[in-house]
Amino acid sequence: MPDRTIDDDCKQLWDLFNGIDRMYNDYAKSVKLSYTELAVLDVIYSHAEGCTQKQICDELFISKQNVNPIVGNLSDRGYVVLKGMPDDRRMKLIELTDEGTAYAESIVKPTWDAFRETLLGMKESDRGEFMRLVSVYADLFTKNMGRIISHNTH
Repeated sequence: MPDRTIDDDCKQLWDLFNGIDRMYNDYAKSVKLSYTELAVLDVIYSHAEGCTQKQICDELFISKQNVNPIVGNLSDRGYVVLKGMPDDRRMKLIELTDEGTAYAESIVKPTWDAFRETLLGMKESDRGEFMRLVSVYADLFTKNMGRIISHNTH
């Protein structure tokens, strides 16, 4: 068997990331949501004090045009309320209602539990090494992409 190349490793890593995304997408479908709807609900749920559409857009790297109808649907279903912000009336604070919190817990919490159970399924030493290596990868990727972005903007 030939030696692995860096291109083999890149493809395997890409496939692993896509596999994780695919599972998230499959879960979203299983609860009758789109990937984006689940992600928006996840962000809202993770901000117990409420959040704005801008925060959702910034966290998920998606446009307001994608977020707005999802938030509108959640509002129509009674899961969120939109409150005017005192410092900027154009901005609305999105807060889960009690019914919305129960809904989000039934939908989002299992994904968080899966994250936790996955890490708990690893030996503590492996988990520490995994986190260290993912941090190294993220730091290097950020530097390399930053260099490319800087090159593209000059």
